Amino acid sequence: MTDRYEVGQGEFTDLDMLYDYKKDSAYAATCYTTIGMEVHHDFIRDLFMRLAASSLMSEEKAADLVAQLGGAS
Repeated sequence: MTDRYEVGQGEFTDLDMLYDYKKDSAYAATCYTTIGMEVHHDFIRDLFMRLAASSLMSEEKAADLVAQLGGAS
């Protein structure tokens, strides 16, 4: 088993995938927060805020893994 994956013409490393996941998690947190601020129903707003918090925690964990692998987070 290898730690590198071929994608198209280039190669995508574990670190590359973590950077991508970290970015996507941060975007998700931003989007959930934005949507939550526009919703008028309290239950739905709370749901989006919890989704945002969960996405942010996921982004922080990915940042920790990036740092452990020697990348800049």
